[in-house]
Amino acid sequence: MHEQARLTINHAKLGQIGNLVSIEDIAKIYPTSASANNAVKVACANPHCNVKVSITIIASGVVKQGRKITPSSHFRGKHIDGCNRKPAQTAQTSSNVSPTQPANPSNTGIPVVWVDPGATSSGTGGSKAGATGQVNPSGASASGRSQVGAGTSQSQSQRVEKFAKAWLGLTQQARKGLPLGARWNTGGTYASAFYPFDYLNTQTMTSIGERIHTASVVSGKVSNGHFHILLKEKTASTVPKVVIVDAAILNSSTAGLKLGAQLISQTPQPQKTYLFFFGAFHVNPTSGQEELTVAHCDHFYVQT
Repeated sequence: MHEQARLTINHAKLGQIGNLVSIEDIAKIYPTSASANNAVKVACANPHCNVKVSITIIASGVVKQGRKITPSSHFRGKHIDGCNRKPAQTAQTSSNVSPTQPANPSNTGIPVVWVDPGATSSGTGGSKAGATGQVNPSGASASGRSQVGAGTSQSQSQRVEKFAKAWLGLTQQARKGLPLGARWNTGGTYASAFYPFDYLNTQTMTSIGERIHTASVVSGKVSNGHFHILLKEKTASTVPKVVIVDAAILNSSTAGLKLGAQLISQTPQPQKTYLFFFGAFHVNPTSGQEELTVAHCDHFYVQT
């Protein structure tokens, strides 16, 4: 997927050399491909590939007459064989996406099909193999698109970050009506794909299954190189809910680095820090608490 790249020079707003940056964050700063490429230097997000990539910015809201598919902004380059960021052949989408949904000729930036990074070759930033049941329903295309039915298109992504940003910008009613196709999302909408701790029942999470969960941080500690982050619940229960994140995954973003430093130093959070993370909770038989271990860097996003 061409949605992320790694900085090869420092940037005042995007961060330091080696940081992963998303195409939408670059597009917020630079309106054109030329201005972006003049100011931002990036390489493939996969450090094993690390080829130089260029930035292509597609203006939002632009409709070309007769066009059935509008490409999304993306990174492009000649990747090495076996690179998990190299475009794959487009395949059919999950059955949870309506095959009769009309094409989207304008670039809204809202993905409606989940592509599991665990189903591709090895990830980056300390990623691990995807958990059971996390599948790639649609394949990946060069510009983050998938085809559905005859002459229609659906925007797709493998990053929790992109789905989270879209979810945050939607009303409750819009979440119920907007499709999100993934084999684990049996409800088929944005509303059914997300499980917010702020207003849903979290007495026990083991029956909820795989979702994109979101909760604010209470506290955290480091154990064997992993961050164990205690989550805030709407109604406090006797069973703590903890998300476990590998240090490399947490540090794959500027916001993650900041959060990790705060957790290590026990610095109080200056404001609410929300986590978005994909997976399913399981009971730790030793501690009795319910835990979710993040399997891939694309399964995790820190929103402050």
